[in-house]
Amino acid sequence: MTRLKFSTFLYASILLFCFPHSLHAQVGYSLNTLSDGNGNPILTKKAAAGEGAYLFNRNYLNGLLYLEGNEKPISGNKFKLNLQQSKLYYIDANGEELEVATAIRRVTFPGAGEGGVDVVFEKGFPSIDKLNGDNFYQVLVQGKALLLQDTKFADVEYKEYNSAVTTRRTDKLVSYYGVLGNRISKLNKADDLLLLLTDKTRQVSEFMKQENSKLKKAADLEKIFRYYNSLQDS
Repeated sequence: MTRLKFSTFLYASILLFCFPHSLHAQVGYSLNTLSDGNGNPILTKKAAAGEGAYLFNRNYLNGLLYLEGNEKPISGNKFKLNLQQSKLYYIDANGEELEVATAIRRVTFPGAGEGGVDVVFEKGFPSIDKLNGDNFYQVLVQGKALLLQDTKFADVEYKEYNSAVTTRRTDKLVSYYGVLGNRISKLNKADDLLLLLTDKTRQVSEFMKQENSKLKKAADLEKIFRYYNSLQDS
């Protein structure tokens, strides 16, 4: 081995020995490797035909995937989220659309929201209505009290007035839920909200009157939950 080659080899060996974690941290783990980077396999299966409907976004978006029991996100892949069935799809290295079958806790789409905010979907919440712990909710507000949005779709057939032609449309159904500790509540009316945030009922009630809050509006609900969470820090 020449002196130049030996010097290059020695320098590379020193880098690997002294800075293994720094070099390792620069690698973005990908689902295409079928591993979460810690030796845990990621299970996938072929996406069934016709399961591309009811999506959060029709395009594949950059996403950070968090598996159950693992705080380190898997990056470097693009995903589609089926809100109707809480299924997550991605394209593998061969261009085939697959469904992630390993248990997922959260997926974040950086910059995918209005104004470039991150959009977070999470599961594992208590069962309510016909929704169980495997349902993906969009997390609108995080903190001691969480505000969640569930989105489903209903296919409806109808006829226009004085028309024999049947038309098919898809209605978007949005519901809001609040979570505090191990309690979850659907937010249909003011009493639902006040019963959930019972430790700050007076303050929240006054805030709602002051803001003329409408529980059917996501923006108003977000203000209420952020206000409640601010009370915990004061």
